[in-house]
Amino acid sequence: MGYLIIIHQIGSISWNVTNDRHSKKTIEYRNMREYYVYILTNKKNTTLYVGVTNDLERRIFEHKNRVHNGFSSKYKLTKLVYFEETDDISAALHREKQLKKWRRIWKEDLIREMNPQWVDLSISWFPTENGDPGSSPG
Repeated sequence: MGYLIIIHQIGSISWNVTNDRHSKKTIEYRNMREYYVYILTNKKNTTLYVGVTNDLERRIFEHKNRVHNGFSSKYKLTKLVYFEETDDISAALHREKQLKKWRRIWKEDLIREMNPQWVDLSISWFPTENGDPGSSPG
């Protein structure tokens, strides 16, 4: 039995399953992607940043290491205090825009529901310089 996996750019996967030379069966699956809306802050929780990504760990790594020059880099926003997950990119983008329009107090209430102490939710994702889990200096 032969298997051929083709990944299309639109995110679906086709499996061509061949049992013998004369029969073929094609099964299509939609590639389930995950999208995240997240909120970052700085050490003193004075500035908030709302973003969206399809790879939360990579994106937080970029923020912590100031890979891109911009708002989060300028204000040293490296602490992940809130995130939501969805498999619908349109919903994620809509939610990001919605949260960006919210008053600060509403965002603070949302953060406190998930993370009352405002701890860095990504603290264990990346090693520090001494090899221990934790966030990078910033």
